[in-house]
Amino acid sequence: MKIGDLKFLVDAIGRQFGLAATHSGDGDGWTYTAVDGSTTRYRFDAVKSMDDWTTDVLGVLKWLWDAKDWIKARLPPAEAGNVETHVNNTPALALCADLANLTKHVRPREGKSGRWPTLGPARRIAPQESIAFISAIGDDELTIGFQHPELIEFRLPVLDRRGVEFDDAGDVAQRAWQAWRDFMSARGLLK
Repeated sequence: MKIGDLKFLVDAIGRQFGLAATHSGDGDGWTYTAVDGSTTRYRFDAVKSMDDWTTDVLGVLKWLWDAKDWIKARLPPAEAGNVETHVNNTPALALCADLANLTKHVRPREGKSGRWPTLGPARRIAPQESIAFISAIGDDELTIGFQHPELIEFRLPVLDRRGVEFDDAGDVAQRAWQAWRDFMSARGLLK
């Protein structure tokens, strides 16, 4: 496989989605200090850290945005402009572009979507069935062990310029990938 082959691109995006879909990991933890000065250490065992998961989702978005140039390179020059039109007319791709560029430029911009998007704090929703145990050591340490991390829902909120959540980065990635697959299939680029 060589760089530039669309099969390499499709496989790379698939691998990146696979990383984002993996919920097991080395664990996560943080410390919380209450107003009264007491400190509690929280630990999640056998689950991917929020930083690792966020990095994986951002990696998907970046690969999806880079796909634009890979696809353009495979089209006749007269049709390459259709790629930009497709991005501008497809809300998921426009938003994907803005989020991928956010990882590069750090500050939100109007961008292609016109939404000035930024990312909120990642969060996880862990149903009771995903938990193997909860262990408290005194008043200052709480550990939650997971037996089914695949049941955990990870969310990475997409916020507008006022800080109002309007989407999820993982959902944007799924819609953007479908839009690229449809575009490539319609032009015979996917086999």
